[in-house]
Amino acid sequence: MKIATLLLATALLGCSAKAQDYLEPERGIFAGDNGDNYYANVRQVFAPAYQPGVILRVVVIPSFRPEFVVGLRAGEKGVEAFVTTPSCHIWNLELLHDYESGHMTALDQDGKELPMEKNEAYQKLKQRTPGNISEITTHTVAKALPEPLAEQTALSDRVKAIWKKTLLDARHPAEPRNGADGVSYYFSMWIQGRGSLGGETWSPDEHTRMRDLVTLVDQLAAYANGKANARQLEAALKPLE
Repeated sequence: MKIATLLLATALLGCSAKAQDYLEPERGIFAGDNGDNYYANVRQVFAPAYQPGVILRVVVIPSFRPEFVVGLRAGEKGVEAFVTTPSCHIWNLELLHDYESGHMTALDQDGKELPMEKNEAYQKLKQRTPGNISEITTHTVAKALPEPLAEQTALSDRVKAIWKKTLLDARHPAEPRNGADGVSYYFSMWIQGRGSLGGETWSPDEHTRMRDLVTLVDQLAAYANGKANARQLEAALKPLE
């Protein structure tokens, strides 16, 4: 019985790891007409990351930290890696709405519902959250990728090739991965002959291709922020090539 259980667990682990070698097709949550106000807000705030000149992007949504976008864009000195961050956590607007609509409440020590003016969590949230999505601004940092040496492929072209291949290979898993807290990644890029393609992954496990892809995202962000160099970025590319 123990052997059978071990074999089953090993098989399931193998299936899970294999599933994380590919992006899942993006569900169109940023299309603006899917009825989900939060994702529509994310798309609106990060509209600059979808403007002409942006070559590729990934929208990163952590559970307990502000959202951000990492990508490549055309700059004055060539292709740049960039990171765009919002002036506040976009999800806070949803929490604020839940409080004000009565969907979220707080109780006092006697188990009675606290009035809004005495709800400390709500008051603090209200102080740090704008009342309208249009009041959330963005800040972008960017750094040009180095020009390649003779007969070398530019780092930007290598990143684009990885993005393209990964998006074209996106597929639905046999067994969907379910989870609550974690980090969601939404990749997208315009591809000649295919249009705009999107794919997503969620908190990939170690030693999977999607984990390598997320590591590349981290290095692109670090490079744009001046915290990583071209050699570190190249090292993140190699496992994906």
